[in-house]
Amino acid sequence: MVDYRLPDEDGLALARALKALPRAPRVLIYSAYADQVLALAAIVAGADSTLSKSTVAADVVRVIVATAEGRTQHPDPPPSVTRAVAQHIDERDVPILAMLVHHVPPAEIADALQIPRGWLEARRWAMLQRIVRAPNGAYRRRLTANRGGRYEQDRTENPRPGASSRSRWARESRRRFGTGTTTEPAAS
Repeated sequence: MVDYRLPDEDGLALARALKALPRAPRVLIYSAYADQVLALAAIVAGADSTLSKSTVAADVVRVIVATAEGRTQHPDPPPSVTRAVAQHIDERDVPILAMLVHHVPPAEIADALQIPRGWLEARRWAMLQRIVRAPNGAYRRRLTANRGGRYEQDRTENPRPGASSRSRWARESRRRFGTGTTTEPAAS
């Protein structure tokens, strides 16, 4: 069980790192900020479940047990949220996002798209960077519901996201996989 807000990083980055381990544990993101966008980001990060801190105790126990038994427990993101997030990620990542939302295992995604596993991991880090940009920085990208139930980007703090520094997800992707997050994989 990992909180979304952590002192040095967020729970999504920790979930992604834990899922990269040879014997990856089950990961549940537990947050007061558990909304549909966080649930979608948790799916991209590889977390097995998402749970709000406002959940009643009986449901908390049910989700923890289900997660430990290997069942995912994410609220299904509505199509409006998935479409809104898809507009903010690289167009090459939209098929990856769609397959992750439909719970397609990473190995099958890599095979279907004919990309190396390392490249898929780098793209997942890049998607996280775009979905939740610099949570502790000057620019915090949020998707907020407007009156029509659609989602729109709120850029009140910095109109040029990422202009001043690279995000930790991009740095982590390059460190782990030896590649930038926006370059094509080398031809084999």
